[in-house]
Amino acid sequence: MSRINLHYSKVIIFDLVIQLNYTNVFQISKLKSLLLNINSSNALDLVNSNLSLFLISNQIASYSFKIHQNPLSKNLDITSFVHLKQDSCFKFLDFLIFFIYPNIQKFKGFNFNSLNKQGEFSIKLNSLLVFPQLSENYLQFNRLDHLNIHLYFSKHSALENWLILRGFQFPVVS
Repeated sequence: MSRINLHYSKVIIFDLVIQLNYTNVFQISKLKSLLLNINSSNALDLVNSNLSLFLISNQIASYSFKIHQNPLSKNLDITSFVHLKQDSCFKFLDFLIFFIYPNIQKFKGFNFNSLNKQGEFSIKLNSLLVFPQLSENYLQFNRLDHLNIHLYFSKHSALENWLILRGFQFPVVS
């Protein structure tokens, strides 16, 4: 069990029961899964994006592609993605909060508007080179587009999910 998962089960749940006036812990929202994806436009970028997702998450990436309707356009929209669940989700979140975000220059945190109406949280990292696993091979990964990170919760309550993120010590601004 990762330390952030342990913190969730020992501290955050009980704080939320008190803050939200719930009668039991099963009413609290949970972090269900985390989705990482990178968009690519050609086969070489697909290989590099799959490799980068593997190095970041330690799981094999899948991909989907969409061909443009315009016959003159030869571009493809290829999306590589990794779906993290349970303990691997918490391990990645721990790594992101305590190792990646403190190393991003001029980063102040996220605001409440980063949550959508369903209570899902989406983040866009413009540079993949903030990950130490990728910065060692700068020439291979510098052409890749941004990384999208989506956090999915069991309940669609934006306020409750926001309080969970604050409990994780996620870099949020009020």
